[in-house]
Amino acid sequence: MTNLKIIIIEDEEYKYNKLIEILNRILDNSEIIRAKSRNSALRIIRDCYQKNDYFDLIICDNYMPLFDDSSQLQPCAYDIINYIRRTISKDVPICVCSSEEIDLCNYDYYIKYDSSLSLETYVNEFKQIFSNINKKKKVLSKK
Repeated sequence: MTNLKIIIIEDEEYKYNKLIEILNRILDNSEIIRAKSRNSALRIIRDCYQKNDYFDLIICDNYMPLFDDSSQLQPCAYDIINYIRRTISKDVPICVCSSEEIDLCNYDYYIKYDSSLSLETYVNEFKQIFSNINKKKKVLSKK
């Protein structure tokens, strides 16, 4: 798959690098943007959508700081996902990639993150996600 725009919302450097390695095995010529906190993620997503610059996939961890310069972690995925669904787009695919599943949240995919698992495990899971996204071929719409 090529020419996808993806945002990875992940504060942890090791996990972010692992996700990049996984995506690079699957995708060609895709734009990957990173946000390290809840507030920077919301700002980036809002600014892109205001310019009609849509994401093909949002990958979101659960625990992260509220601000880029903070080290205090909080469960933020619920806030991010609800904001996206209410004010940005109800169609954009969202994948929660976290060590724990989030209840009562409107995401499309969940990948249980465990640093001890092989890259191939995650490559196969993301391939399935991209296959599903490609099959749907939705026109992403603003709310």
